[in-house]
Amino acid sequence: DCQTVLQLQHPETHRKALLLQADMDVDADGSDSDRLPAGTGAPANFKPATSYRWEKKTDAPNPYLAATEQRLKRAEDEFALASTAPARKRDLRNAIAELHAEIGTLKKFSFLIGATDPFIVVPGTFTRGPDPVRPGDYALVLFGDAIYPVIVGHVGPNDKVGEASLRIAKELNTLATAYNRPVSDLKVTYLIFPGTAEKPFGPPDLDKIHARCEALVKEIG
Repeated sequence: DCQTVLQLQHPETHRKALLLQADMDVDADGSDSDRLPAGTGAPANFKPATSYRWEKKTDAPNPYLAATEQRLKRAEDEFALASTAPARKRDLRNAIAELHAEIGTLKKFSFLIGATDPFIVVPGTFTRGPDPVRPGDYALVLFGDAIYPVIVGHVGPNDKVGEASLRIAKELNTLATAYNRPVSDLKVTYLIFPGTAEKPFGPPDLDKIHARCEALVKEIG
């Protein structure tokens, strides 16, 4: 799904960028009860968390917390049964530990929302090396004659390149859904600026993302 990977650096400003040419899959993950108390739907592969996160600002419970707690209870109930096979208990033990960790994360943090926030997903392999890409780094999505400022919002599998939030996917193709990618051809360009993330993280400021990306484009020439 990826045709080109280029590491770029301007000779004078020394601004670095990573350019990818690929298709676009859709990431509908994420949740933030402070901004959107109700869930936006949960496709089969949905995850309520994203790699880009920040501490919650209100006491409003995550819209997917209750369902996660129910999954934990079902797993614990099955684990407690005397009839549960040892191999199944090993699987359940791991699942219970993961669910406890996920519940703690959902109670503490807010996340990006795939349906409303402009972000892209990078393969885990790109987060390592001398110029790693990190959550929060600024980036651009280029398609046709349009340029969309975004941030790196999520880290995905090493073997999957070319993925953006549902918000960006719908900008490219109004028919895009969690199950329908907006672009299948290798015609989408992702230009990522490593090392540009700014902390502390918080809800996306679209005006700031636009201004920062504009400045970075000038630095890369």
